[in-house]
Amino acid sequence: MNQLTRERLTAGIDRIQEAMQSFLELAKQLEGLPPDQYAAGQFLKSIDQRGVYGTTGALLTLARATPSALTVTQIRGLTNHLISRESAENRLAKTRGDKAALKPRLDNEARITFKAADLLYALAATPVWAEHGAELAGEVIGRIDAARIPVGGWGVELKQTCTVDMVATASVIRARTAARLPVAPQDVDLLRITARSPQENPHVRIYCLLALLEQPFVRDDDGALVEEFLATLDPFTRTEEDYKFEMARHHHWIHIPWQLYLLSCVALWRPGLFHTDVRVRAVLDDALTALESREGYIYPGRGGERSTRTYGILMDTLWRIRQVLGPPPPPVWTPRRVLKIASWSGLAVGGGFTAASLWWWAQGEEGPLGSVGGNVAAAALLAALSLLLGWVKKR
Repeated sequence: MNQLTRERLTAGIDRIQEAMQSFLELAKQLEGLPPDQYAAGQFLKSIDQRGVYGTTGALLTLARATPSALTVTQIRGLTNHLISRESAENRLAKTRGDKAALKPRLDNEARITFKAADLLYALAATPVWAEHGAELAGEVIGRIDAARIPVGGWGVELKQTCTVDMVATASVIRARTAARLPVAPQDVDLLRITARSPQENPHVRIYCLLALLEQPFVRDDDGALVEEFLATLDPFTRTEEDYKFEMARHHHWIHIPWQLYLLSCVALWRPGLFHTDVRVRAVLDDALTALESREGYIYPGRGGERSTRTYGILMDTLWRIRQVLGPPPPPVWTPRRVLKIASWSGLAVGGGFTAASLWWWAQGEEGPLGSVGGNVAAAALLAALSLLLGWVKKR
């Protein structure tokens, strides 16, 4: 396992930034987007299926990236596209059928809670100078506020008549917290109940725990759940949760990269574990090693493609870890460690003494080392003869 340093984290962040920016430039050329716009699709290969998930994933990535002239241009281009998406997509539509289906598709997307939450979270990370950022955020906040269920929480669709869905609720709460908006105590209670419930999906529990730990005031027993989830973690298998939900009689999926969310929980609760816990280090090392490879960070079920949304979440995770990562702790001097070091030191000293004795004896030098050298040579000869005799008997 490679050593964890801030430099290695920064290298991983830079690789994500480079991959995303190269993709956005290529996609802009291939798809003929307006000069002042950028957009992203589901995967980092083309902008087919341009949509909110991909574009907000790209926006979150660049919001956490190292500032540069290109970063500024692309962030502005992404927000420009999001604010005028309908007109841009209408110009890019290739057939009458595409144009006819455009508005119903955009209206349907606007009702999906997860997409609104992703957009608000990305906008909260975006610099204040981003064009249309405040306008976009205000519009999304209005839709989210109007859809809160009276008893608390949100459903998968942005309307008050939905059943409470805890993944949607956690997504909205995370976005509101990032945007420094108030969160109702009833909503925080829903997070805590779900995070502590053994009957719930464990990956949903981890996501709710992350939203809980991001709150301004965290209870000790909330943080203790991190240890519970780490105890069941398989650090050598990269997995995500395919969370299925139904809306308007159609099935939809949202992916929950719960291992990355668990790393964020560790960063919020006990960042020292990045140096001391082998499970935490293995998951993080896997992500950084994947970014160093040609394939990048992918999940087995994605057909070998890099997900734009997942890359945004990974960027956010590494950025968060880098914010809190301190130097590795000094070694713990346990009795076993002291004995081990003393043993190796004794062997080294003994070996040096033996070699010096033999050298003095071979040179015919007088003195204590020379006299010992003869005895050492005789003992070595007897040991060699004993080994040879044993070998002959076995043959």
